[in-house]
Amino acid sequence: MAGHIAVDRETWAVSATDVIDAVCKDIGLPCVVKPSRLGSSVGVEIPQSADAIRPAIEKVLDVADHIMIEEFLTGREMTCAVLDAEPSGLIRPLPVTEVTALLADLVANDARADWKIGDQGRSMVLVPGGKVAQ
Repeated sequence: MAGHIAVDRETWAVSATDVIDAVCKDIGLPCVVKPSRLGSSVGVEIPQSADAIRPAIEKVLDVADHIMIEEFLTGREMTCAVLDAEPSGLIRPLPVTEVTALLADLVANDARADWKIGDQGRSMVLVPGGKVAQ
């Protein structure tokens, strides 16, 4: 499991320097800064340097009150959406899916996945995750 830090707008307002120090020390760079309650790549920033952490966090806090800062991992992207609590208090996880870039986009991006591809509607979701239909 990737290392992560959860930050809300209030914590950031009073402890921004401490958060940045913790990211550098405990998470490392590059890292992923994203809203904790939005899907796909909505609001995702990937700062590559310590100087880029503050503007990345502030940009993500423009779209969400609660964010996560995670270790950047390479590899396949799997996701499991969870629906809000029902009146009974139960939450409903959906099936695990794999998000992949379309081959044409991988070729256009020098055979590397571009994390913004999903944001532009050019990704493919495989259900269940990890399996390709024949």
